[in-house]
Amino acid sequence: MKTGVIAKVVTGKEGGTMKIGEIIKVKDYSAIPGVVGEQAEIVNLQTQEFEEYTVYPVWARITTGERKGRVYGFHYDEVEMLPKALPEETTRAKVAEQLAEILGGVSQVETGREEKALRMGVVVKIEDCSAIPQVVGELGEIVNLQTEEFEEYTVYPVWVRITTGERKGKVYGFHYDEVEVLPRAHPEETTRIKVVERLEEMLRVMKTGGTVRIKKCDALPELVGEGAEIVDLQTQDLERYATYPVWARVTSGERTGKVYGFHYDEVELLPKVHPAKATMTKLDKQLGEILSGITTIDEIAEVERAISEVKGKVLAEPGQGFWEGKTPCWEMLRCPEEIRNECPAFKHQGLPCWQIEGTYSKLHDNAQRGCNTDICQVCRVYKRCGQDEPIEIKLVGKGFNQASEELR
Repeated sequence: MKTGVIAKVVTGKEGGTMKIGEIIKVKDYSAIPGVVGEQAEIVNLQTQEFEEYTVYPVWARITTGERKGRVYGFHYDEVEMLPKALPEETTRAKVAEQLAEILGGVSQVETGREEKALRMGVVVKIEDCSAIPQVVGELGEIVNLQTEEFEEYTVYPVWVRITTGERKGKVYGFHYDEVEVLPRAHPEETTRIKVVERLEEMLRVMKTGGTVRIKKCDALPELVGEGAEIVDLQTQDLERYATYPVWARVTSGERTGKVYGFHYDEVELLPKVHPAKATMTKLDKQLGEILSGITTIDEIAEVERAISEVKGKVLAEPGQGFWEGKTPCWEMLRCPEEIRNECPAFKHQGLPCWQIEGTYSKLHDNAQRGCNTDICQVCRVYKRCGQDEPIEIKLVGKGFNQASEELR
């Protein structure tokens, strides 16, 4: 036998014959004391002739404990051979190990008529339920496995909390043949399923045309408490912008008529009110309070003068140009005030944002000049207000990028 040749059988110092596949017990291991007392399977028998490294003739894969599956090198006196188990003992040990791995430490297990692996926390699908047919096809989570010994009641060994449908959250008892165990999903799949269920639940409640009250809006706090009508339910997939699944047109307050995007927890659905019984708007109420005290001609004239004065101020203010009657891009995308005030789209409201170079959105997409309009093709603002008009830059040299160039 030449140096470096690997032998399949090695005789240890204690006279035991070691073979690949044999089971050993770790007696001593100063480098990793955590494996002492654990069992391992020999995977290689060799001597690595490296001058700078310790030579380990026995290489074994740990089969028990926290480091299960790791492979380490040992000296002969650090391990001991275990007596060979009888075939039935080996089989029983492997079955026990597999069960422990499958069940993840769960002790309470029942086997159904069709040998289904039922345990606490497992997701099942309701296959049959004559007592409550509306739960058939729904999903549920096993919360208990038991047999209630009540003479007057039917015995149900599987108790499930419904997780989908109208009876979500209710707990019912089922027979083994009434439920089907679903394959275990990976964590990311479980998360995705929960998100989809949540979206479906919200979309079943919120419909286009529904009335909501704005509970929270950090970007525009003045909208809190106002009413709105849902005009769209969708998700805009733009990496650089916040995703708003609920789009609603404000129906009260100073921003009446404007459309904004909201998250689900920012709005609450209001019961539908018959038009004849609709609540007065804040403006109607305020006008009613003011006019109720007007009794003389002089007071009426004073009100008229006040109205004329306010009207004059409003007319004197510059109009929004292109954005007149529309929700402007800086509001739809909730641009912070300091950015909005410097953005050319806000300064030059006579043109839509997709015709202006160097807007905040374009600089995110093309930081050099902000002249690339690719992002406009997928932007909600253009889809809502562009009416499929050609996208082309008509105003240049007025963007954020110009300020940085002038400072050089």
